[in-house]
Amino acid sequence: MMALTFLLYMPDAVTYVMYPRLLRQYGEDGGDPTGIREVVVRALRTSSIFVPVLSGLVFLASAPVVGLLLPKFLPGVGALRALAFGALGLAFANFASVVLMTVGRQTMLMPTAFVAIGLGAALDLGAVKLGYGITGVAWATLCTYAVNGAVLLTMALTGLGLRGREVLAGVGRLYLPMGLAIALVWALERYLPGADASLGQLLLRMLGSMLLFGVVYTFAVWPLARGIGIRKMLSEFNLPVIGPLLKRFRDGSSSRDNP
Repeated sequence: MMALTFLLYMPDAVTYVMYPRLLRQYGEDGGDPTGIREVVVRALRTSSIFVPVLSGLVFLASAPVVGLLLPKFLPGVGALRALAFGALGLAFANFASVVLMTVGRQTMLMPTAFVAIGLGAALDLGAVKLGYGITGVAWATLCTYAVNGAVLLTMALTGLGLRGREVLAGVGRLYLPMGLAIALVWALERYLPGADASLGQLLLRMLGSMLLFGVVYTFAVWPLARGIGIRKMLSEFNLPVIGPLLKRFRDGSSSRDNP
């Protein structure tokens, strides 16, 4: 849970910063939800790409780091790895909830939460009954987070004026990077040699797998990142030092393109 909290720091910070801006823009547009659609979709796409990176790195680093620092907790590594990827579902659920509150559909949140609690309890109990232990419970919890996030995303995108196939395609595209990251870390753990080496060699293997994961994942999701405008979005947050520098770089590029 500590690792999950760490992974949620970035997307939750975005959510807290975006909420008052969405409210202001929604009010300035006279309650037209399409006015905030672009910035919402852009923030969701950014989280969908960056959160799986952190989740994948935690997945690959968990066993060597826990083995080095907290060897008595090695039985919990499987659960840690599963919940690491649950961060994206939680991030989507939190941001979608803010969007629903912005457009005045907050009454839908409580029923959805109760359904999610029931689903999570059923899956967790099923994992225990089937003998999958704490790791099985963690994977069941990951499924609950992913489903709850997808449901809330569907409601949020519908509240922004999207319909039918647009909503389904949008939700699928947002979860695609997580699927790619899970497949990639699974392949690295299974096929990269040295899994039974000494602790020192395991640490070297971890660094190599993290580097390989970063490179392959970047190339895999590069087409999905086009059009997000990450530099522009970061500059708009008015972060100390980073925001002004990015804004100055953007303004300088614009002046060179338009003398």
